[in-house]
Amino acid sequence: MTASGLTLEQKVLRLLSPTATDQQALVAALSDDDWHRIVAWAKEHRFAPLLHYMLFEVHKIQGVPVAIKNTLVQLRKKGVMRGLGAQREVLRISQILHAAGIDSMFLKGSYLGQFVYPAAGLRAIRDIDVLVAPTQVLRAQKVLLAGGLQPHPKHPGDADAALELGKHLPPMLSPSGVFPVELHERILPRELVPEGGTDISQGPSFWPNAIAKTVVDQQINFASATELLFHLSVHSVYDHKFNNGPLIFSDIGFLLQSHPIDWSLFWQLCQTYGVRKGVILLLKVVEGLWRDLPIEWPVILPHELPSVDLIQDTEQLSLRGLATRGDVTLFEAVQTEISVRKRTALLARRIFPNRAMIARAYPVRAGSIKVFMYYPLWWWRLATERLPSLMRSGLSTRSLDETARLHNLRAWLRD
Repeated sequence: MTASGLTLEQKVLRLLSPTATDQQALVAALSDDDWHRIVAWAKEHRFAPLLHYMLFEVHKIQGVPVAIKNTLVQLRKKGVMRGLGAQREVLRISQILHAAGIDSMFLKGSYLGQFVYPAAGLRAIRDIDVLVAPTQVLRAQKVLLAGGLQPHPKHPGDADAALELGKHLPPMLSPSGVFPVELHERILPRELVPEGGTDISQGPSFWPNAIAKTVVDQQINFASATELLFHLSVHSVYDHKFNNGPLIFSDIGFLLQSHPIDWSLFWQLCQTYGVRKGVILLLKVVEGLWRDLPIEWPVILPHELPSVDLIQDTEQLSLRGLATRGDVTLFEAVQTEISVRKRTALLARRIFPNRAMIARAYPVRAGSIKVFMYYPLWWWRLATERLPSLMRSGLSTRSLDETARLHNLRAWLRD
């Protein structure tokens, strides 16, 4: 596809790549409206610092409007400060848990931003993910709250319900009040763990393989590069269906450029947890954007090889709007169910969720009779927030296009 045949989303992804060769031509063809959309996406998905770095330090691009350049400069400065703040919070959380004798491991962005990207602040940190053993997770929550973390006012749900339905406790706020902190007891969604199997974090090599970094005399543990790559891949494809933003491509690109990967272990993990197909798709997208990455491919079966159209759909999906991604997910789920009965059942589960889902959202235990007091709050939120949003999205051509692309992706993953 020529530069002129690219969508604006695809142009953005190439502007974020260090190996693409047509950035100057792409920039020259951008209109003022294009730049404003790009900046809006950059703020929403937090890739403004990386965009500034690629445009002006890697590719030495000329012709960027002065106002746009100044905006990117300011956003990059804020990114550096936020990154430094995240490092302080990681250190403090590690110190609190270490003092209590609780082993911990920091996941994803905490390591990427500090040790993988080539400059400070390029990798935005939205939240802090920390893993502890399942037997320690509730104690770790109490220790962290006693040590200066705060309950998150937007996530007052019950801990037991959160663990029953997901991988981590309701988010807390870091000591500064800036970063949500997710305390994990596992990494993978339960549906990916084979019957009789265990989460990757409970495997025999996961903790011994950890990367230990010393920061201000405190040893901080991070997942190994191989298991980090696996976690990033599964999280993006199977947890988010690529709606967690385009930084996933640079996460993997910079990780592969800077760290050796045990490809035998990596593909073994993909096989064990049944995620080979989706991971191959993700790595094919990254390979197309970044080029010449040291990926050691397995023998790819015909049904595992993504089409050019699917790769393009995946690129587009990475820039889905955060405000409407829940609407798009629901539209696609309804579209997938062919019969009226199944569609009605799907919608009924959203309107009348089980007690664990109510307890995850509100400060009540699932087994308490008081849980029924919170259903009116759930319905009020549906009526005043979700329904208006769904109605707006249903009239949006962009949301309908995203629904079609998501449907194609999910259908391919199922086949």
